[in-house]
Amino acid sequence: MTIKTRIRNTYRKLFTLLGLYPNRWSVGNAFKVYEYRELVDPAGLGREDVVLDLGCGQGLQTQLLAYACSRVVGVDVSPTAIAQAWEYRRYSPVRSRLHYHCSPLEMAGLPADCFDHVFSFCVLEHIPNLDEVLAELLRIVKPGGELHFTVDSLGTITDPAVIARHRNDHSVMEYFTADSIRERLQRAGFVVTECRPIFGGALAREEFTRRIVSGGSLGSIGKLRLYQGLREEDRTNPAAAGIMVLVRAQKPWPPAQALPGSSADTAAA
Repeated sequence: MTIKTRIRNTYRKLFTLLGLYPNRWSVGNAFKVYEYRELVDPAGLGREDVVLDLGCGQGLQTQLLAYACSRVVGVDVSPTAIAQAWEYRRYSPVRSRLHYHCSPLEMAGLPADCFDHVFSFCVLEHIPNLDEVLAELLRIVKPGGELHFTVDSLGTITDPAVIARHRNDHSVMEYFTADSIRERLQRAGFVVTECRPIFGGALAREEFTRRIVSGGSLGSIGKLRLYQGLREEDRTNPAAAGIMVLVRAQKPWPPAQALPGSSADTAAA
């Protein structure tokens, strides 16, 4: 470990103890900051809710979610990422609400009907056995519980070389449209309540392409300006396609069982 890395980790631990890290601006670039806001703010998390973060990585979003609910479980297949998540948890003011599993979701052994909400930030497109994972989500989410997902779409990117590079760099198994992710969730047994593209404008397309081709950071001021631009672009010009698709779905309640002696029970007799 380099001296620079040690210094950065020391400051990160200190800021975590003070409750200043992670924060919304630490979850990534301007795209990720906007994605988090759009996915989490309207979700209506309650203080008693139990939440799953599917594909939690190092647990930055997991910690942020924990400030709003009673318990968050993060699941990821990367041992390195989960080890880092546990390390960050040691210093977190909400560590008692955090737990992590290093496992594919379907092998994590989570109990049935236990989660009020499931969040996933651009993860489903990396899962080769997605239908199996969706079936497991249907089992472990409470009736009436909700899924809140973003998925990569690249619906406005027309350059095949950019798409190929993104697919290779990020191990993408499948890109989704609003229609295709809606169909997959409905086929798994969920009721889709919202499904729409985000990052559908020219600014999003140009900046996303620049990041894939040449990379580089914009700095704090540039990040803020880009965030504001992305937000305004999506607000004023809703698009039919976008860099990502945001989708929400609900596990349906089981059909009501007729009580003995009820009218429905009498009619059935």
